[in-house]
Amino acid sequence: MLSHRRPVMLFVLCTSILYARSVKADPTRDACSAIQAIYNRQARASAKKDPRVVTSTYTPDFVSIETNGTRTDASESRASIDKLFTLLHTIKIGQTVEFLTLKGNEALVHAKSHVEATMLDARTRKQHRIVGNSVSLETWVRKSHGWLLKRAKTLSEQNTLDGKPLN
Repeated sequence: MLSHRRPVMLFVLCTSILYARSVKADPTRDACSAIQAIYNRQARASAKKDPRVVTSTYTPDFVSIETNGTRTDASESRASIDKLFTLLHTIKIGQTVEFLTLKGNEALVHAKSHVEATMLDARTRKQHRIVGNSVSLETWVRKSHGWLLKRAKTLSEQNTLDGKPLN
């Protein structure tokens, strides 16, 4: 009876070893998951119009670069988001990591964003619908307390106001 159990035990041991090797940590996948979690947290914060959470992952030297080359630093970006949140009635944002390249403690992220928002025209009292789609290239750095956004460059964007192009 003991000899019959031996092949089964050997099979279980080999399977366990192979499984343990296959679930080894994948730093790129871990970085992708962590940054996607940040995007998701920022989306929830945007819906609540909480600029503090939305901008909490900026490095002190953060820079945003628009498609026209305009650069804004962390404080300018925070002020812009504050103003935007006061103008918009509702905000729904989705941002997705399309792909990520990891080099040490730095991640280069190609991301897609989709924004839907409404705003009320104070003069006409008419509600307007804004829809935006963009593609960006971002540089994230890993610090002891997590990932921080150092640079965000918008590669392309399409925005509409009540279905009419803005760009």
